[in-house]
Amino acid sequence: MSATPEHSEGRLLVPALMFIALVVAAVGSLGAPLITSVATSFARLAPYRLEVC
Repeated sequence: MSATPEHSEGRLLVPALMFIALVVAAVGSLGAPLITSVATSFARLAPYRLEVC
């Protein structure tokens, strides 16, 4: 009994979405520490400073 093409494509959808979510999470977690360093460098370059409440 062989799977139809539509059924086999559907079986690959969930693993593909899980892989994409894993890659997005990894890139996001690696880039998160850069936010503070970029904010610090822009604060040095900006002629004004924003007050944080």
